[in-house]
Amino acid sequence: MKHIKRLFVFLLLINGGNAWTQVPQTAVVEHFTNTYCSVCASRNPGFYSNLNQQTNVLHIAFHPSAPYAACTLNQHNKIENDARTKFYGIYGSTPRLVISGTVIPSSANYSSASVFTPYLGKTSPIEIKLQLTENGSDSFMASIQLITRATHMLGDLNLLVALVEENLAFAAPNGEQEHHDVFRKAFHSIDGIVVTPASQVGDSISIEPSIAKNSVWVKNQLYAMAMLSDFTTKEMVQAARSSNLGLSNGLHAEIGNSVSVFPNPANEFIQISGLNQGVFLASIYDMQGKLIRFEPINTGGNLDVSAIPNGFYNLQISSEYQVINKRISIQHP
Repeated sequence: MKHIKRLFVFLLLINGGNAWTQVPQTAVVEHFTNTYCSVCASRNPGFYSNLNQQTNVLHIAFHPSAPYAACTLNQHNKIENDARTKFYGIYGSTPRLVISGTVIPSSANYSSASVFTPYLGKTSPIEIKLQLTENGSDSFMASIQLITRATHMLGDLNLLVALVEENLAFAAPNGEQEHHDVFRKAFHSIDGIVVTPASQVGDSISIEPSIAKNSVWVKNQLYAMAMLSDFTTKEMVQAARSSNLGLSNGLHAEIGNSVSVFPNPANEFIQISGLNQGVFLASIYDMQGKLIRFEPINTGGNLDVSAIPNGFYNLQISSEYQVINKRISIQHP
């Protein structure tokens, strides 16, 4: 009987332990910049180079009207760009960073990896799955699933779901030619909505907001981003992004935990191994954050880099639910 009791307790401990299995938390950097800001033009390249070397960090760029009201990307959605800046109390100054809900001092070195260090390697009891699809001929729909993966004491949280344009080519007055992860519009409201995560492990809540199309947006560059945060502290609980709209139907698989690239340095091609079964998006960025090329890849696929100049690059592999980054070197004879 004692052995049976011990076995019962042992099983309880195992099952109870599973209830406490948290998932990796995705960090998110909110980047406040302006196309008329010369300081932004000088600091952004170092920031993007730093960002491209980080793993499990999402990026979204807001364009407030202060200190330069003529910013074209602000004028596309002035009210919501300004509101997000005011939400953090930093309206009137660019460039500024907010990482996972924490305002970073303007004096910080945005080119240093240490600016991200306090926000990496964290876990969360909530997992977010997110997909962006066309909803008829006149709108897009974000399908959001908040899944409880561990026991928690969370109450009401704030969920902001944003439509983002990944890469936008625009010759800005400050000299910047490429603009990355540009905020376009909030699905519900820039203030977000109130959500209460499911209390039972394994349960979930689903939300499917829609947003009207706009002819200015480049469809195959659009994706959705979800940011779940604490109302009081503004601290991020979890974040996620969808794949780009034009590729969302094929990118449902999990990437895998042991992805590697070979050879590195590369000359003609890069072989990507360790991917799970599925279709993924491989994107190559230079150290200034400029998108060099992107294409869908299958499990075990090769990526042709023969036409890319010598140098260091960031290889980003993304699926519907994950984004991983690998630094690569291309060296032609």
